[in-house]
Amino acid sequence: QTVTGPFLLIPYNEAQKDDKGKIVLIKRLIHYLPEELNVDGKLLPEIRHRSIFKIVLYKSDLTIKGKFLPVNLSALGIDPASVQWNEVRICFGLTDNRGIAEQLQLNWNDSATAMDPGIPTNTIVSSGVSALLKNGAALKDAGQSFQLQLKLNGSERLYFTPLGKQTKVQLQSEWKDPAFDGKFLPVQSNVDEKGFKANWTILHFTRDIPQIWNEGKPEV
Repeated sequence: QTVTGPFLLIPYNEAQKDDKGKIVLIKRLIHYLPEELNVDGKLLPEIRHRSIFKIVLYKSDLTIKGKFLPVNLSALGIDPASVQWNEVRICFGLTDNRGIAEQLQLNWNDSATAMDPGIPTNTIVSSGVSALLKNGAALKDAGQSFQLQLKLNGSERLYFTPLGKQTKVQLQSEWKDPAFDGKFLPVQSNVDEKGFKANWTILHFTRDIPQIWNEGKPEV
């Protein structure tokens, strides 16, 4: 499993002339990443046997929280009046939704919102869950916090994509023989007969995408 996000999709209308010179409105999407992203998780491993092979499965209990700053539309040259604030969606990418073990409910700035399967666009991820924000317009003036409790099942590996301007991940488990791979090693880890504890701190300078961009994949 790979957990990516959250990120916001903010729709706006762009005026263009068609081939007859008539002005038409085309819907575009702003992609917006969080200022802070913190993941705190516990992993419960389980070994299963298939023929002569061993397969390592796990159950994870993840708390994903952080905040978004107010949206700076001037950086993109977008008229605030063209933004469809009632259609802003928050998205979490997951490799396989079948691993979700419990109903998902997002806490967005102390407002509970149910999550739906699917992502509106595949520019960042191709599968996952999303939710329509009830008060997306609040992003015009103030920072907004989020929290999601995610119980996710998988096998062999668990990865996180560091989309926050600052991303912190803390994991612990009874698994006594972890392998830390991916692009970033833990800044601190402890492995003993009781299991392991590890944490990562990753800044946005290490990734190839900006905090905000409009339409399609970002130019890097």
